[in-house]
Amino acid sequence: MPRLLYVLHEYQHLGGTELQTRLLVEHLAGRYKIAVAWMDPKTSTIVMQPTVGELVTYSADPVVFPLTPDQQPATQRSFAQLLETFQPDIIHFQHLVKWPLGTIDQARESGAKVVVSLYDYYAITPYYTMEGVSDPNEIFTPAYAAQLGPDGLKYLEHRRALLEESFRSIDRCVVLSQYQRRMMSQVFSVDFEVIEPGIAPFLPLPKTPSPHLRFGYLGTLVKQKGWPTLVEAFQKVRQKHPAAELRLYGANRSIGQPPAGISVSGVYGSADLPRICSEFDIGIIPSTFPETYCIVLSELWLSQTPTAVSDIGALGDRVIDGVNGRNFRPGDVDHLADVMNWFIETNEWRAWRLPTPRTANDLATDHDDLYRSILTRTR
Repeated sequence: MPRLLYVLHEYQHLGGTELQTRLLVEHLAGRYKIAVAWMDPKTSTIVMQPTVGELVTYSADPVVFPLTPDQQPATQRSFAQLLETFQPDIIHFQHLVKWPLGTIDQARESGAKVVVSLYDYYAITPYYTMEGVSDPNEIFTPAYAAQLGPDGLKYLEHRRALLEESFRSIDRCVVLSQYQRRMMSQVFSVDFEVIEPGIAPFLPLPKTPSPHLRFGYLGTLVKQKGWPTLVEAFQKVRQKHPAAELRLYGANRSIGQPPAGISVSGVYGSADLPRICSEFDIGIIPSTFPETYCIVLSELWLSQTPTAVSDIGALGDRVIDGVNGRNFRPGDVDHLADVMNWFIETNEWRAWRLPTPRTANDLATDHDDLYRSILTRTR
């Protein structure tokens, strides 16, 4: 049975990268002997968790961000020890943040097959959401680099050259969407393969009855997710349709006393999705940065929830305005309010045929095919 090591920034936090890694571990466990390794900056350790057995920890250098160095002696000595212990046939980097930039080359030099998946834009900029940047080449300008200090531009150019060479020397580079592939290809001369994320399937519940339309938001309350724009737009909607509701799910902090018509729920788990999605009629995804895919959109489509999204990044590619959703200009309060009013005032959206999202089985099958293909060829 081939030995597969996943390497990422952390594993206990349940963000998109971690959730996708957990799905892969769950669905490939019978086909590969798997371990997961991540950084714990609180204790300056590398943690390795095999699918069978106890956690193993290795000492590491303190994490340096955003000016991550190429080499960190303690971290790389421990990573070499980890590789010697587990002896993976495949090393799959699911995220690079917190690791020295030279770790990819170290993995390749071990003799294992090496895959890198890019879940965001970290390979282009340490500020990995690329918020406020429409052209990735803007990052390699003095204006952008100034936020990294006086040597910021020199660092970014060195970082790009190092990662370009690393990516070209490994077995496969994976991105999440055609949009992300277009962005990455403007910076790196690398043949990126697209493998879209999958979600754990669930059985959607019927919408609970309501005499008025209810809008829903799923996700953390961080600025780049666009929730302030949504709240402001909804207040405009309430001026015209005072019975409308907005429900925010997954809030990770208080927003104070919510305005009229808005309810805020706490963090939820995957098992809560059927119930949550039955409690509102229309999903809103108001991101102000270019999402590389957006798992929430897949979850809403699986629950048969029509959705309006910011026309930015992969969201703008996946949602065709008036066909399988509505698009609005990111950060534009008035445009979003107009779109929300459209849902209330028309019934056209009720006839939409929503796409069938990819499942965890699709994700696992694609990765299994990838691993089998690189195991059977010479570098």
